[in-house]
Amino acid sequence: MTTHTDERKYACDICCKQFDEACELQRHKLVHTDKSKHACNICSKRFTTRRGLKQHMTIHTGERKCVCTICSKEFGHSIYLKQHMMTHTGEKKYPCDICSKRFTTHRGLKYHMTIHTGERKYACNICSKRFGRPGNLNKHMVVHTRQRKYTCNICSKQFGQSSYLKLHMTTHTGEKKYACNICSKQFARLSYLRSHMVSHTGEKKYECDICSKQFAHAHNLKQHKLVHTGVGKHACNVCYRQFTMPSHLNRHMAVHTTERKYACAICPKRFKCSSNLNQHMVIHTGERKYACDICFERFIRASNLNQHILLVHKG
Repeated sequence: MTTHTDERKYACDICCKQFDEACELQRHKLVHTDKSKHACNICSKRFTTRRGLKQHMTIHTGERKCVCTICSKEFGHSIYLKQHMMTHTGEKKYPCDICSKRFTTHRGLKYHMTIHTGERKYACNICSKRFGRPGNLNKHMVVHTRQRKYTCNICSKQFGQSSYLKLHMTTHTGEKKYACNICSKQFARLSYLRSHMVSHTGEKKYECDICSKQFAHAHNLKQHKLVHTGVGKHACNVCYRQFTMPSHLNRHMAVHTTERKYACAICPKRFKCSSNLNQHMVIHTGERKYACDICFERFIRASNLNQHILLVHKG
């Protein structure tokens, strides 16, 4: 059996793609000869080998006869089970030669490499937006079709992707499996944890090309740029003041009402805005999530940290 190395000795004489095994090269060459003679009788998709068609048919039949002996997860083909088993063994034999990150499958490594190369060969045939992975293109397509076939069995909210439904379910279950290794704060999504980490590092890598103001997140820069363009498309229907973001308009609307619908669960105090309630809660929890990167003193609010830096370290 050929072990994984950087050297691949079987090369296609048409497109120069390289393979570890001669049989892999032989199967690949059918792509150039267009001998896709095995057709699915349900969706008409064609395959170069009978094995490829057989594997594809499990999508339609739902047949999952390969079962993981550790977690009982089922798969339609043995190759998918074999790949899955690596999640239990921890085996990752395909390393990236740029950043040394390792992957359980060659396909995973191949998709990862697009991060370094910037290659986006999968294009949407409607808006021409391009993607590095076919899965990301498939997820994008629901923007155009608006098909939402995944329904939450608790609140009936619908989603275009099963992954979106899975993330949504955490709002009902309260599951937060991603924890910060510095302050132990937990998050439902990995993206939320990554966003949170900049509160510890203080990194602001997104800079406005007009005023040079820096931001920790791309969406904050995008919102900020509306200040320069003057685009205020969200208008208050009471005083007609305009705002660049709907969230800013929602906060502003509290000016026109006396209702304080956000109540503290610990003390009787009530607030007009949820953001004000969140700020208030740190009085009870004592959480100090804003850390000075010079002396490591911690603060309840970002404004207190900024004031500390100005008075103590820049005074």
